[in-house]
Amino acid sequence: MIGRLERSVDAVVDAAGRLGVGDRRFPFMARSLSGVFRGSATLVDDGENAKKLETALFIVEELLRLGADRWDALIAIGGGSLLDTAGFAASIYKRGVDYVNVPTTLLAMVDASIGGKTGVDHGRVKNVIGSFHQPRLVLIDPSLAEALDARNYASGLAEVVKYGITLDAGLFSFLESSAPLLLSRSREALWRVVARSAELKARVVEEDEREEAGRRVVLNFGHTVGHAVEGASNFSLTHGEAVAVGMKCELEMGVKLGVTDPAALERYLALCRSLGLCGEPRVNPSAAAELVFADKKRRGGFISIPLVKSVGSWELAELGVDEVRREVIRCLSTR
Repeated sequence: MIGRLERSVDAVVDAAGRLGVGDRRFPFMARSLSGVFRGSATLVDDGENAKKLETALFIVEELLRLGADRWDALIAIGGGSLLDTAGFAASIYKRGVDYVNVPTTLLAMVDASIGGKTGVDHGRVKNVIGSFHQPRLVLIDPSLAEALDARNYASGLAEVVKYGITLDAGLFSFLESSAPLLLSRSREALWRVVARSAELKARVVEEDEREEAGRRVVLNFGHTVGHAVEGASNFSLTHGEAVAVGMKCELEMGVKLGVTDPAALERYLALCRSLGLCGEPRVNPSAAAELVFADKKRRGGFISIPLVKSVGSWELAELGVDEVRREVIRCLSTR
């Protein structure tokens, strides 16, 4: 859904602050958006198949139809694909208008809604058209994730695992010990992992907003291979399912290079199985390997890939594109 604010973004931020939510840039405002909208909302398809330039231009047309000016704000309510697309539309409409993200899936809560990376896919290439455009506000109600189907719920947990294995050993240990609670959708456990994931991502983005200082690249762990797998599946795999495969392959690369402690790979595989993320991706390994060349982190014949050293720590590696392609084929052929 796309709508316009009844009140200014600053007024909504102030209201969130009065709820005692702490950090004003990424507040958690529970349940109610009453009084926020005016005018008619617009329904927009969600999902990866709708994450394309045509959808972004449809949103622009709707903004024109509604008479939105540069002082209005766009509100996007939905999953990660919709938030990425709506954010991109906001970034190009009249050279940029404010927008607010209201994520309704677990994956969007912990990843897509935060950080200002907006964009759409083109063909089988993920996020190849896009911009950096920060939301003025992110409203997260983790209880919305309780209504997700099992597949999309597990998909969101993959991104939580990513934060733990790269940045926070304590979070990873909590996931290991609390997998049954999370799968049963314990509200306390769910809110804890959503809050910690959002905090970790926000901290990294603050340090390296436009991915220029070599810090934000850690958020791409599992995504070099994951995006290739997702594209090779023609987006029949969810983003989280593809990233789960990507993390396994990139951990195996790290072990082979002597960067990754083999124990980190073993712990990841055990957690992956506990959370139901270790399915067999039915993708052509060669097709996935070919898509590696489109990775946004590629410079010439090399790709910058964050590799895990041990649970909670990482380092950046520059790997040859051909080497990565060979490893993708090997990994996907031996699952």
